[in-house]
Amino acid sequence: LPEEEHNHGEHPGDRDRGGERTSGGRGEGGTKDSEQVNSPPLGGAGGGEDSKQANSPHLGGTGEGEDGEQVNSPPLGGGWGGGTTNDAQTKTQAKHHGLTVNSTVVFQSDPKRPHDQRLAFLPPEHGRWFLQAPPQRIKGVERPGPRTLRYRNGRLVHNMPANAGTSEDVVGRERAETILRFELRRALFQWPTGIAWEAGEQGWRRADLRGCGFLRAEIGEEGLPVSMEVLTATGLPLEALTSITWTRDGEHSRPQEFDLVVDGRVILHERVNSISPRVRFLETYFTPPDRRGGESPSQPVTRGGLGIIGTKLLPRRGERELPLPADVEWRAAVARAGEMSKQEDERLKKLGLATDGIMRLRLDENGQPRALGLVLGSKINELPQGWRMVVARAAVTMEVSGPEAIAPALLGELRAAAREHLKARGLPPLAAVGPVFARLDRERPAEGPLQLLLPLLPD
Repeated sequence: LPEEEHNHGEHPGDRDRGGERTSGGRGEGGTKDSEQVNSPPLGGAGGGEDSKQANSPHLGGTGEGEDGEQVNSPPLGGGWGGGTTNDAQTKTQAKHHGLTVNSTVVFQSDPKRPHDQRLAFLPPEHGRWFLQAPPQRIKGVERPGPRTLRYRNGRLVHNMPANAGTSEDVVGRERAETILRFELRRALFQWPTGIAWEAGEQGWRRADLRGCGFLRAEIGEEGLPVSMEVLTATGLPLEALTSITWTRDGEHSRPQEFDLVVDGRVILHERVNSISPRVRFLETYFTPPDRRGGESPSQPVTRGGLGIIGTKLLPRRGERELPLPADVEWRAAVARAGEMSKQEDERLKKLGLATDGIMRLRLDENGQPRALGLVLGSKINELPQGWRMVVARAAVTMEVSGPEAIAPALLGELRAAAREHLKARGLPPLAAVGPVFARLDRERPAEGPLQLLLPLLPD
């Protein structure tokens, strides 16, 4: 998918502007006349008469977003009719506009417990997906139901599980499929804009997601999609939105209800409560709270021409390296590394221990694998024979499509980014001279995608 820089920063005076009255639909958290009252997108206090979230922000914080952090990004008008923002403001703030979608989701497996779903998009490559179960009564006290969050920031995807304070990297096939799911919903809610649709067979439209996958839309008698599906890059159906009905909202039509179908089975029914197409976001809104500063995992530091570069915190842990046969091609090295990893796990099993299940290959300066790097899956004070304790340290990372992309130029770009990272913190560049590791995908270790890591030497 295209990588495009956006300036989502906050303009002076935004916190004092409040809402702007619009004609047309109602934005989430707005009053009856769709006047926004400093309500952060996707849940927050300040809702009016028609707002289900009025004075009841998610997770119990006053005026906070779902993750408990003040968002401070009031919508610029709410509703399809457009705001009263003057032309100068529109030109200045156009880059910041995204959209939010509030829906009620009913799962076929749990029809009596409708879930609250809130999507946020900043096209073309930012998304946030919030899903919360209905409130539950615990020891006589009603508490918010469990919620999950998924974030998309370019090619980076993170998951915040229910009741967790730490996010997880979403990698490999799951990351690719998550991006496709975001794109399917963005295509529906932005219809017909935002996606380069082309005419397909009779009554269908088709869109190529630039090597990531494909979209297909079946067009009904009114010229609007009645179904829309997303396919993987190999042409396999992933999921579809079917039985789509539409409603008028001001001068525009918007989706009203539809079903989600996977492998021919209806998974859920979704009813769209509101869409706000002119919402302004802070950039951090699409990154988990635990990755918004310092040495948090996958925190972007720059975008290279050959891959997405970020930083990651490697905790104190037990590590071991096992040499690989010399001068073997990549696939053979991965196969041998897998055998060695299983052998070590068998040895550790007798001690009540195990590795973390992830293979890492130490690379030479030409990108050839030289050793298998293993990490202990549990924290212990006394390490098994052959293992060593490594102190916590930062690492500069790069996401690449597969082993065929690894070359001296790519490794040089990674080291250059590491030196810039160190220089910005007043640290010596010699900390970037260590070896580079390739962190392999669990499901497709030989093919990729994979992550390159350059651990920085500790102070």
